[in-house]
Amino acid sequence: MEVLKRIHSILRFLLKYIAIFLNLSIMGLILIDVAARYIFNQSYAEASELTLILAMWLYMLGAVIASDHNTHLRVEIFGLLFKGKKKMAAHRVMIAMLNLAIVLFFIRWAYDLVDWAVRRPQMSPVLNVPWIVSQVSILLASLLIGVFCIREVVCSALEAYRLLSSGNIDLEKS
Repeated sequence: MEVLKRIHSILRFLLKYIAIFLNLSIMGLILIDVAARYIFNQSYAEASELTLILAMWLYMLGAVIASDHNTHLRVEIFGLLFKGKKKMAAHRVMIAMLNLAIVLFFIRWAYDLVDWAVRRPQMSPVLNVPWIVSQVSILLASLLIGVFCIREVVCSALEAYRLLSSGNIDLEKS
């Protein structure tokens, strides 16, 4: 278990600093592009294209970080309806399993997208960068989000099991 915690800590560290690097890179490229346009009356399409590629990675990285911190979008109306720790724990298990099912579909879609990009390679118009460079960010993000969803299913199931085995199993009273 300590090994998994250490790997998770390293992953969080890497995600944080990659996000900072991407943010600074995008800001720098936008600054260069704006300065070139309005100060030097020149336009650098290369900066815009590179910004687009880096932004794609940043968006996907943001989704991974939100999933890791469990701060992604959610609908909590049902959570407000349930009273009691055991019902809430069962609700968290169901939500975690639903999230995992959705992410598994997303992983499949992202895999198909990357597979298509490998079979039919396309290049960006200005820098001639293969579009797969940005498309693989979707696959990597979906895989990492899948790992975090599995973690959430396991943790919520263990918590529900702990609550259910700690005495009264009657879900109506808890």
